[in-house]
Amino acid sequence: MLILSGSPIIGNFDFHSRVDFVRFPGVIKLRNGNYTPLGLDIGVEEALAIRQAIIHRTAGVFAPDIFLVDKEPQGLRGEVKDTLVMLKEKGTRLVLGLRDVMEVADALAEEWKRKKAVSVLDELYDDIWIYGLESIYNPLIGIYMPPSVHYKMSYTGYLRRSTAGSRPRLPHRVLHNSRRRSPRSRRRPQCSSKPHFLYKDNKVW
Repeated sequence: MLILSGSPIIGNFDFHSRVDFVRFPGVIKLRNGNYTPLGLDIGVEEALAIRQAIIHRTAGVFAPDIFLVDKEPQGLRGEVKDTLVMLKEKGTRLVLGLRDVMEVADALAEEWKRKKAVSVLDELYDDIWIYGLESIYNPLIGIYMPPSVHYKMSYTGYLRRSTAGSRPRLPHRVLHNSRRRSPRSRRRPQCSSKPHFLYKDNKVW
């Protein structure tokens, strides 16, 4: 697995074998809604251009089986759109991961309408993973999803916290659709032994 992130502390994590990261310039959101580079003394447009180039080139060379995008369907200001199109043509499985609780419903609906996010989900993505339970909350409430998009949505459930001295294990349900669908829709993608690829958005975590 290869992680792309703008987090300044990404290197502080203790990754397991066969997991590594590539860090691109961080960008943070100001209180007025604008963005600014986290460390570099350059304009935000230059920072975004660097980020987009790193994402696109890395994904092209790494040639992942699965490309998992965090929260923003097209990345920050569309920085991952060209990469999605390229990987779609190569047969990579494209997945959008969403938190179980997002922004205020009305604000999110307006934002996604402005960014034409639903059409991107319909045309490019294969799966939408919501990290939570449908019985608790639907983070996309108030946003119209055509059947073709709604069909791609799966609730993964939650990871159990590990106890002292134990290593957390990934529940099987995270890798399978938790919604009731036809046997055909529940088939897992055929992947080689090649590591997967994860794109992390600009948020500092």
